[in-house]
This record gives sequence, C-alpha cells and structure tokens, in this order.
Amino acid sequence: MKKIGVIVLLNCFYFINCQAMDKITQIHYDKADIGYRNYGSNFKDSVFAACLQKAFGSQNPTFNEDAKATRGALFEMWINFDFKKTGKVTQKLNKLIQQYLNQPYGSSIYPKSKMYILKCMDLYHSDDLDKLTKEFVIHPNRTYKQDNPKYPYE
Repeated sequence: MKKIGVIVLLNCFYFINCQAMDKITQIHYDKADIGYRNYGSNFKDSVFAACLQKAFGSQNPTFNEDAKATRGALFEMWINFDFKKTGKVTQKLNKLIQQYLNQPYGSSIYPKSKMYILKCMDLYHSDDLDKLTKEFVIHPNRTYKQDNPKYPYE
C-alpha cells in the first residue's frame, strides 16, 4: 500500500491536478476491468484520454475533469511505469499529441470538423505510440493482476 501512495504522489506532481489527489485515493475499481488489461494498453489508454483532453478540455470543464480523472486513475496503479523518466515521457507525449492534433484532416461532409477524435484514434494505433510504450512502460505485456495475485479489490 505504501508503493501506491508514492505513485499517487508522483502522479500528483507530473500528471494530474494535485487538488484531486485526495479524491483519487478514494476511487474503487472493483467493477473495472482495468487490472486485467496489460500495462501497455493502460498506458495507451491514458495517452488517448490526454489527447481528447487537449482537443476538447478547454471547451468543456466537465470533460476536462473526466479526462484528468481517467489519466490519474490509470497512472495511480494500473501502469508499471518508470517514474524516473516522467519528465521525458511528458515532454515526448505532449509533442506527439500536438503533432497528431495538428494533422490536416478534413471532411467534405462536415467541413467545420477538425476530426480530433479520429486524430486521437490514429495516435492510439500509431507506431509512434507503440515505441513510446516500449520505452517507458516496464513489462508492457504484463497486467496488475499477474503482478498482484491477491488483487486488493476482490
């Protein structure tokens, strides 16, 4: 449990709003499948949430808060991550997200659309994100359940 507290504190400083830290520690995941998905998938899910937050968060405070909570929950416990590399990964991810959001996608049917969701989906499925996942996630093919057989929420 001590390890979880340290991880939450690190996330507070690097990935999420510090004011939400006390709320994140109260989240219960007993209904979520998140502990059964591999660390690499959870990392990619957090990047997808960050991409959507960057695209839409400033337009909708509720969406912004939900995206932060999602990212925070994923990093709280469900990604086996090398936190010594936090600054480096944050910088690379922000640059990569912006690169994908700046792509000149367009739609003849919906000409006003920036197609941000499609851009975030393309980022999620990209070789670029696969490379970062391998670089920053420790044992990306393992799951929390594999590493913690007693799984605290069962």
